[in-house]
Amino acid sequence: MDSVRAIHLAANVLRDHFGDVVERVGLVMLERGPLSVQDVLRFGGIPSCAGTDSMLIEPLTFQQVRNALLTLVQHGVVRTKPRVEVANSDSVRSMLQVYTIDIEEVFARMRFPHFLEYVRATYGDVAQELLFTALKYGRVTANIIKTEAREALGNVSVEEVEEELKRLLDDRVLHVVAPFGSAVGGPVAVTACSTGPVTSAVPSSHARLPQSGGSAPSSAAAEPAQSGKRKLADDDQQLAAWDPGDAPRRIRESVYRYDMGTLNLCMCKSLICRVVEERVNGHAAQVLTSILTAVQPGESSAENRGVSVQYMSFEAVEQKMRDLGHHQPGRDPEREREKLRKVLDLLSAHKDSLVSRRHVAGPTSNFKAAEKGSSGSTADAVRRVVDGGPQCEWAVDWHGARRLLLSSTTSQLIRDQFGPFGLRIFNLLNERNPPQKLEEKDIFNICMVPPEEGRAVLNAMVQSCVVSWQEVPRSANTPLSASYWLYYVDRRRVELTMLQSVLQAALNLRLRFAAESAVVEPLESRRDSLSARERAALNEGRRIEDALERSFL
Repeated sequence: MDSVRAIHLAANVLRDHFGDVVERVGLVMLERGPLSVQDVLRFGGIPSCAGTDSMLIEPLTFQQVRNALLTLVQHGVVRTKPRVEVANSDSVRSMLQVYTIDIEEVFARMRFPHFLEYVRATYGDVAQELLFTALKYGRVTANIIKTEAREALGNVSVEEVEEELKRLLDDRVLHVVAPFGSAVGGPVAVTACSTGPVTSAVPSSHARLPQSGGSAPSSAAAEPAQSGKRKLADDDQQLAAWDPGDAPRRIRESVYRYDMGTLNLCMCKSLICRVVEERVNGHAAQVLTSILTAVQPGESSAENRGVSVQYMSFEAVEQKMRDLGHHQPGRDPEREREKLRKVLDLLSAHKDSLVSRRHVAGPTSNFKAAEKGSSGSTADAVRRVVDGGPQCEWAVDWHGARRLLLSSTTSQLIRDQFGPFGLRIFNLLNERNPPQKLEEKDIFNICMVPPEEGRAVLNAMVQSCVVSWQEVPRSANTPLSASYWLYYVDRRRVELTMLQSVLQAALNLRLRFAAESAVVEPLESRRDSLSARERAALNEGRRIEDALERSFL
């Protein structure tokens, strides 16, 4: 079960992206787990952990629940599967579906701006527009994603759009999904809908379901469905389901969706390179960027979140540096090669380094799974290795890279919350494995912290569950005041505490941003006829909005 803070944040994201009705339906599933449509209708009017009175304004109707679920299924936020007791019965499988919300998919929506910026910097404007269309519709057909990209840019050809789309598919930024049905292949129909709010003004409970990727909103006027789509006694028993035998006629094009695992991996790579650039230098970050191209999502990244890491030879790293534009033309190749060798030795100098090195006899191993060069130049560079003698290959230690990101994030959060003294105390107690336990006087002496300030910081860290303490009595009858009190760090507890703090901080920033936007909105609506005082208020409101938006992005 997800924490209350995580549920609050996820509900806020759903409200911001889809509207009030989807927020209510999503909140019910976040709090209660997998539910059928009947369960969502029943629990929709029960008070939630959010504690808002708006949840009790009116009960949810079938049309509202249906449209909300169709929208969430369309965007991959909700997955469906038949009930266990009727999973093998084709006649009632479409009637008794269980819906499960994926909170990771909800949180990924907060990273959409990062995904778009990364794709624009890596692939260009055409690829960014293609990804934007996929993010807007959830699932989108090939025809619509190409058409909207061309209309948005205006000066690109069909060949350019198709080439960029192929690049995104080859690099698994986008992937092909089933046009109709859930992620597990269930017979639930999905409707095309952009990320606008879902309304409930539907005159009939029988909804026409357009082809996935279209532009019809989920709240469009419904018409009677075909007899093969629905078999039910009451209107509120099930969502519409397509006849599986009719599917080949309806599926005319491929349907695409963004790959959350691949884009999350790209974000992690960027953060790792940023940390190395801050701690070492820019050239080391460029070398690491080249080696990170050999880190690819594992097979079936939607289900298996592992990664595939392969080793690269020196020639392969050097060629990738040229492909990425990190080698400046006109410089001495030998000096550049020697500089690259020194950086590789620096990054792999210790057993706990970010980059691992291994020796291979004879020609270096092929580098074809992680590298998909357009001209095959990297593979040719690998084959040019001189036979005989031991050769070195390098690869990123992905587990070590994850530990580096976790350690850097934790240190930054502790420094921001408790200051430099708090970070010194945390590093002292966390530097050994297992973490050591010390008395406060030893902590203050080693960290060179004044006792008065150190006690205040240490007490705040204990109250925040960042530092734990343990009593060691001198004897069986020793009072508490005379016992030894040892302070230590429980790493698992710290990780959970930092996660909850980040979730709460993100929610606070989003709520503050919504409040500030409500204040600025009346001024924005008449910005061409403002007085000098109102113009100053509008500029100040925009400044606050920009600061808040940068903070939670």
